[in-house]
Amino acid sequence: MSVVYRAVQWNRQKRIYDGILLVAVGLYIAGFIWFTPLFDANADPKNVPIRAFGSAAFILLTIILSIGPLCRLDSRFLPLLYNRRHMGVVTCALGLYHGYLVLNWYHKYGNVDPLVSLLASNTNYDSFFSFPFETLGIGALLILIVMAATSHDFWLANLTAPMWKALHMGVYMAYAFLVGHVVLGALQSNTHPILATLVVLSALWVVSLHVITSGGERQQDQDISTDPEGWIDVGPVNQIPENRAKIVCASGERIAIFRYEGKVSAISNACQHQNGPLGEGQIIDGLVTCPWHGYQYDPASGASPPPFTEKIPTFTVFIRQGRVLLDPTPHPAGTPVEPAIVPNPSSAQSPDNQEFFVGYLPTMTKGISRFISRRVAALLLAVVMLVFVLPVLHGEYHHARSDFRDLREFDGFLMAEPAPHIVVVRPGETGKHAFSRYVLVGRGKSGPKIDVAGLNGKYVRVRGSLIYRDGGTMISVKRAEEVPAPSTTASSINSLGDETLGTYTLQGEIVDSKCYFGTMRPGNTAVHRQCTVRCIAGGIPPVFLVRDESGNIMSFLLVDSNGSTVNDRVLSMVADPVEIKGEVVRLDNLFVLKADPDQYRRL
Repeated sequence: MSVVYRAVQWNRQKRIYDGILLVAVGLYIAGFIWFTPLFDANADPKNVPIRAFGSAAFILLTIILSIGPLCRLDSRFLPLLYNRRHMGVVTCALGLYHGYLVLNWYHKYGNVDPLVSLLASNTNYDSFFSFPFETLGIGALLILIVMAATSHDFWLANLTAPMWKALHMGVYMAYAFLVGHVVLGALQSNTHPILATLVVLSALWVVSLHVITSGGERQQDQDISTDPEGWIDVGPVNQIPENRAKIVCASGERIAIFRYEGKVSAISNACQHQNGPLGEGQIIDGLVTCPWHGYQYDPASGASPPPFTEKIPTFTVFIRQGRVLLDPTPHPAGTPVEPAIVPNPSSAQSPDNQEFFVGYLPTMTKGISRFISRRVAALLLAVVMLVFVLPVLHGEYHHARSDFRDLREFDGFLMAEPAPHIVVVRPGETGKHAFSRYVLVGRGKSGPKIDVAGLNGKYVRVRGSLIYRDGGTMISVKRAEEVPAPSTTASSINSLGDETLGTYTLQGEIVDSKCYFGTMRPGNTAVHRQCTVRCIAGGIPPVFLVRDESGNIMSFLLVDSNGSTVNDRVLSMVADPVEIKGEVVRLDNLFVLKADPDQYRRL
């Protein structure tokens, strides 16, 4: 508590709280990044941190939304609530960095601005499974940013408690967006049933906690009828614990009736700081102390002690025949009201000895400290377990590689159709299919930045790096120049030819060849949809992935019925199950599927 706005003062409790929070988050992220390659040697070093920060934000937001209802069920959880906003700011920071990594990896190096790519590459808002889940993540992140930016009490005081509270209730919308983001994104590429179960259970956990606590509050919020004189019978005075309150509801408003020092007073149950439940607080040093953040009020006047200025409404009470009667009409905030005197106070209950937490004090009681220590230890153990479990469940990596730092030279005939590629004669082989063909792509999300038309059919030397996966190979070309063809090779170009294998109806998924073959792993499914759109739009040849009953994958270069490129005609169908009927042509190690894109059928 402070009467001026200044830098937050960390007491011992705050340091311990924030220290445990930061250490736990740091250990989780470091453990996730370190353990994943141990489990899967094919793990993508760019993708693992994206998953680590994203999953950390999801877990932390689940914990944040659990704290409130847990405090209502057991007040000993209140130390976790006291600095919950610190958790929110950390969650926002994790989400921001997750978004930065995604933007930098999936949307950079294309032919449009990364932000434009993020917002415009997928517009399938009318489809559930193809829905641009990234926008749900953006929505959640924007809410978290607003909440983090307004977390300081300066905004709380200037926006007023009701407005600030309503603004921060947006955390539930953020969580809903985040669950949708995960279900429509990560769970489509990481299909392990345990991972899906964990996500569903976390959402059910949060919903169940809130349903249970709201059910109890609904019973408490049932209005008590007034007698003919307009008074509410609260009940026997000796049922109100000393220095504690009984909460009743009248005209839709909760009222806290406190008993203290042989007196009874009634005030509004809502703290002016964050609408905390004053009736769940305690009288300390003669003042009602809010259980959430320790704000204090005089029970007789509803005013905070000077120099603080917060005020809450008061109510008139009196005691008749040992029962407390309440006038449900509130007095203006800060109006002094004479307390009702408890008759024969010596026979009243002994003071309530239940431990109470006040966050700004240097220490907490031993009982609460033991309770929190055990729960936090269990939570940290759960985090450690998740570090070992989630990388395994997040698998789905494949043996693929991009040797971008290893520039090599390749000699062969450059062909422009059906996509730019070079044809290399296999040493010691002759005749049909004695060649290897390597599709050429450019740096970033683009086709080759070389004079394909001018070099078409000529023997060239290409300088670039290999990209390969499951026997398929392509070259990210940096430059190409014509060179003399060896005498043993020049005549072999005449034996080049294609082999028509027939017409087939195939089911699979359209992806961009560069990401699939090694730049990203796995390089397909909904998570990569927007990146795939950007790559194909930039000139990367699209390929069609077909999986047989044994799970083996075969890739086909996609062209139309005339053998021309189809890049701009398949953008709306990438990363979705598609059926294509067309002619399959073999060009040595390269298989081509020729079909009219207008006849593709989304499954």
